[in-house]
Amino acid sequence: MSIHVLSGMPRDEVISYLDDDMMASTDDPVASFVELAEEMTEGFSGPDGLEGIVEHPAGDFPRGMFCGFRVADGACHAWDLARAIGADETLNSGLVQFAWDDAQPQREMLVATGMFGDSASGTLGDDAPLQARYLDLMGRRP
Repeated sequence: MSIHVLSGMPRDEVISYLDDDMMASTDDPVASFVELAEEMTEGFSGPDGLEGIVEHPAGDFPRGMFCGFRVADGACHAWDLARAIGADETLNSGLVQFAWDDAQPQREMLVATGMFGDSASGTLGDDAPLQARYLDLMGRRP
């Protein structure tokens, strides 16, 4: 879906791709992921780069903001995968700081989308580790 947003596909067409299962449509999910990552890199490095607006299913967003969404999504799913396979769940502290800072102006919008489970639990104080607070905001309960 992300590459469709980035390529300028109209919102209604992008929405039709929301239920696509990348894992079910390939014999080599790693190669498919690498290809998608390369396409995203090309899209953000292309003529429009981080300038302009994209038509996202949740609304129109600056391309730079959409890039932040993709980085944050990758961070969350890296944690999800690490948890699922029993690997080290510690995310890069710089990545966590970026994702946290990027999410703050959009907190209410993130919650309103319903895409992050129950969103922030309200149980973590400002003294909790930043990774735990970020993942909690994203609906994870580390």
